[in-house]
Amino acid sequence: MNFLFRRRLNGVKGAIFRTSSLNAGESFWLDVLRGSALIVIILAHAQQVFISPYWFSDQPIPDLRIGGMVFRKAPTIALMSFFSMSGFLIFHSVARSMQKYGYFRPEVYFLARFNRIFPPLLLSLFFLVGVYMILGWLGYAGRETFTTGSEVYLVRDSVFIDWKNIFGSLLLINTLLPGWDSPNLNGPMWSVSHEFWFYMFGMVLIWFFTKSRIIAIAFLFLVSFFAFFEVEFWFYGMVVWLVAFGMGYLEYAVGRRLSTVVGLAGGSVVFVIWLWMISHYNESWYFFRMEYAFGVLLSFYFPFLLRLARRDSRDRKGWFVTAIAKCAQFSYSMYLLHFPWFIFVFVLTNKMITSWSQRVLMVIFALVVIFSVSIFFARMTESKKARRILVEWLF
Repeated sequence: MNFLFRRRLNGVKGAIFRTSSLNAGESFWLDVLRGSALIVIILAHAQQVFISPYWFSDQPIPDLRIGGMVFRKAPTIALMSFFSMSGFLIFHSVARSMQKYGYFRPEVYFLARFNRIFPPLLLSLFFLVGVYMILGWLGYAGRETFTTGSEVYLVRDSVFIDWKNIFGSLLLINTLLPGWDSPNLNGPMWSVSHEFWFYMFGMVLIWFFTKSRIIAIAFLFLVSFFAFFEVEFWFYGMVVWLVAFGMGYLEYAVGRRLSTVVGLAGGSVVFVIWLWMISHYNESWYFFRMEYAFGVLLSFYFPFLLRLARRDSRDRKGWFVTAIAKCAQFSYSMYLLHFPWFIFVFVLTNKMITSWSQRVLMVIFALVVIFSVSIFFARMTESKKARRILVEWLF
């Protein structure tokens, strides 16, 4: 069923929002994409933590070959699919909310995003502090305590607790304000703060858009100008997120024909830019930005990818693809927990391992444990009931 939101709803001016709920086939393939991206990130970080110290050095960018570039960019390229999916799905969330209430309610939007992000984030920070306390109690801190001296690369050469950055991560300002970084034991946490502020930017932009398109456009240009010069990489991620949101709007609220024209035209331009950046990956400026071009490309083509998935929900899926889709159920928890766990295992075992067979077994052990822990953690923090209980307990 299509829901049509006309220009005036309960006295509130707004754009026309018409959306179809995602069918079972579309939801399934979104879960497959989310699960696939998660697996790429987890395996890439496992390679960085456990394998790179003895097999693949962190070469300077000018000397890096294409294989090394793929190894080093795989996690952030996969992460762009999360940003793209987020923007696309937020459109559907906003449209459903407007259908329910008749107009856009910023407080409902904020609480939904806060309840989704904050409870798992809070408990993951407790987990991180616990990892550090155990390592500190066992006497692991500096490089000499857990290295053999033969490593060619270390993802972390020391273990320490940085309370300021933990607090900054709790406030979701890490890597966004000068002097605030992600915690030493969980560098990937930067993306959580970035995505939260995509949500907040989207909330204000949508609210303005329901009042006045002129004000909304002015706000968009003002934030973009400021962000490009002050928080450049947040700006790039915001473009990925916003293009995906816009493509969702065009596909479901305006019309498939316009969505096709914009998607093909925009995607073709970005594809050429992305190829140009790949051909110049040895230059640091292009190297650190090429994944965002891929993210924008994916955002433009997102509706086309979902069209391929619009099949009867009764279609049988292979067990392997179904297993990947199930990973989406605990993807956020696993993303928050995996990096400190990998560091923990590496620090404890690095001096004990003497062969590659032992190292491979240790990687398998680390992966099995983090998958199991993430499933349990997600049941505690990502279900609607658990999030509601935790938020009520906290506030």
